[in-house]
Amino acid sequence: TDGFQTALSFNEDKSSVVRTFIEQGENPYPKSIETSCFYAPPSNDEDDDGKEDDDKNIPGKKKSPKKWNKPRYTFENEYLRPCVILSRQRRNGYDLYSAYMMNDNVAVSHMLNEEEQKIVTHIPRYAIIFTEK
Repeated sequence: TDGFQTALSFNEDKSSVVRTFIEQGENPYPKSIETSCFYAPPSNDEDDDGKEDDDKNIPGKKKSPKKWNKPRYTFENEYLRPCVILSRQRRNGYDLYSAYMMNDNVAVSHMLNEEEQKIVTHIPRYAIIFTEK
């Protein structure tokens, strides 16, 4: 065999550590596989805490990362998007990830626009899967 592995084989161990972008430099996943995250952005005028974002229109204001949220519909495939794993932190025995969300292969209605922050934090391992490129 040529050692070919499918995304499905990587998804079998749901508790496995997902390598960060930097870790993949030394220990890459196969070229045919990418990491994908289930992510449903907060509704229009709300951020992750449910409060209106009063300073979103201040010119030059740096957008802070969004915290991952779990609406009931998050795990529908329409909310699955490629993501680049930026970091991993161990909290209370669980790994939480930060990732850059991409718009590739995402329905137009779910695309993140340039005004939305694309870095999301506190992503649980179960919200990250491997997909075929």
